[in-house]
Amino acid sequence: MMPTPPSFGTPVVRSIEDAVAAGIWEIIADVETVDGATQIDVTGLDGNTDEQYFFAIHGTENGNGQIDVDIRFNGDSGGNYQTQLAGGQGAGAFAVRFTDAVGFKVTEADSGREFAAYGWIGAKILPGNGVRTITNNAEGGSGAAAIEAWTGAGFWDNEVDNITSLSIVGLNGGEFAAGCRFTLMKLIR
Repeated sequence: MMPTPPSFGTPVVRSIEDAVAAGIWEIIADVETVDGATQIDVTGLDGNTDEQYFFAIHGTENGNGQIDVDIRFNGDSGGNYQTQLAGGQGAGAFAVRFTDAVGFKVTEADSGREFAAYGWIGAKILPGNGVRTITNNAEGGSGAAAIEAWTGAGFWDNEVDNITSLSIVGLNGGEFAAGCRFTLMKLIR
């Protein structure tokens, strides 16, 4: 059994459920996919009011091919996203940058493989800075050489529009298997 740390008046948060119970985050979307889905949409957002979002996604590609999982804002599928990633696979390290991309690259998985990612989105419009996101990723697999992990940061080139919707999109021919779960929360002030 894990010892309980001292609280010092601050709630101890070890999970999404703890953060919600402590009144730090409010779940605004919790979606499970059907087999073959390629997109999850969340509408009714107000990024200028909410200012910060936290997301988590976990699932499996359904066996149709490699899947790249991207986030898009307000239906924007143009080349308006920039992402920088650094990570490792097996014993090797890598760094990659995607410029003029069609979404923020959040995670990826080969056919039939598991994937997971979580991250923070700074949604308030900051002139000259774009909308920023920071993500962490871990891809499952069999054997150490197949495990890939990265951390990344990026921004949306749109400095004018309020975020009113968010889409999780499966690209590169892959599809979400039944039961992939996406959770989106907003910070409570």
